[in-house]
Amino acid sequence: MKADNPKQTARCPHCGNTAAHEIKLYHSCSEVSYCHDDDSEYDLDILYYAATCGTCSGLSLYCTAFGEEPVLEDACLLWPVKSMLDKRVPAAVAECYLQAARVKHADPSAFAVMIRRALEALCSDLGAKKGNLHRRLAALVAQQKLPSILADMTSVLQAMGNAGAHGDTRSVRWSNVDDIDRFFRAVVEYVYVAPARLAEFKERLGRLGTCSARQLDAPHPPSQNPTMSKPNPALTEMK
Repeated sequence: MKADNPKQTARCPHCGNTAAHEIKLYHSCSEVSYCHDDDSEYDLDILYYAATCGTCSGLSLYCTAFGEEPVLEDACLLWPVKSMLDKRVPAAVAECYLQAARVKHADPSAFAVMIRRALEALCSDLGAKKGNLHRRLAALVAQQKLPSILADMTSVLQAMGNAGAHGDTRSVRWSNVDDIDRFFRAVVEYVYVAPARLAEFKERLGRLGTCSARQLDAPHPPSQNPTMSKPNPALTEMK
């Protein structure tokens, strides 16, 4: 199957521009999938296709249900990894991140500053609204809403955001951008996405009778992970 319109306008995940794209390659196949309601197996027909950006020539890979007209704006982006966060992330945090993603490939310092703003939105959402970002992150660690290892990540993100805002010799480099992105996504995954996915998975197991409610809600031993109990020196020492 080929698109009736092989040239379409869409936002490029590489350069961030809304530009004309040309669909270059198609591949259709059938893959096994499973229904969450009753665990039944069925064949899912999928269409994969690649498109190139008219501005930067970047190549992107998409997929859609076979039989549907390929529309880039509505298709599932497989590569590169899309900049939008999981739907479970609160809108205020997701919007800050989306603004950062738009400048990721244009201005690394601006990207770091906007990721810092996204951290502030995350703190507010978790109830840490008083004080500067350093104090708010420390409060989340004290409340065990962030483990120490992730607090270390957030302190690095805060420092990079400060460097980007100052615009001095410490300015953020291009080589830092992907690490900043990965660190922030790891924090979001821990705080929002993983707990929601676990709750959804437990709900499906209970509905299918795989496990009883008592088994799913059984208390677990206290965590022996030292990262949850030791104070974070990075947050203690940061000015």
